[in-house]
Amino acid sequence: EFLNSQMDPAEVLGVEVRQYVGQELKTLVPRVIGQTAEAQRKKSGVSRRSKQWDEINFYEELESQRGSKETEVARKILSGAKDRMLRISWGTGVITGSFNPKLDHGEKAYSLFGVSTDGSMLIRFPAWYSEIFGSESNRLELLNRLNAIPAIDLSPDVIGKEHKIPLSILSDEFALSQFLGIIDWAIQEIKAS
Repeated sequence: EFLNSQMDPAEVLGVEVRQYVGQELKTLVPRVIGQTAEAQRKKSGVSRRSKQWDEINFYEELESQRGSKETEVARKILSGAKDRMLRISWGTGVITGSFNPKLDHGEKAYSLFGVSTDGSMLIRFPAWYSEIFGSESNRLELLNRLNAIPAIDLSPDVIGKEHKIPLSILSDEFALSQFLGIIDWAIQEIKAS
């Protein structure tokens, strides 16, 4: 208990295993020694702190989790977002990193999708519910444009939700080009309002 309270953030514990034998039955009962409530409270806060992601640690984590193919897709999406002058917001997830390209227009920031170290892109359909994309026809146009990308087949009921798409779908240059074209369309629609 003394060592556990003195070593931060390391945790020092002991395990006692008692053996009980009787009537052709053997039971082992483990017990943790050294884990105090105060040390548990103090150290659980350390593990729950948020992590500020950036381009370097994002790509390192994505590469280790998903490989070079999906990392290259993320690089191209980020590069495309920067080319379109979108502001990049980096996530603060403890385990999963993300970046979210945002279009600042008027007094609003439009965050329409995000890319994550779990190898997915999150399409934020509810974010498209604005005065620009509030009409049924614009939401269906978005859905049709996404469904035109090979390997994407979304039903109309996803429009009111956030929906993950694997980055691997965009590893094909044509598919990635189609996705970036959707972003261009969205930017035009927003700026025309």
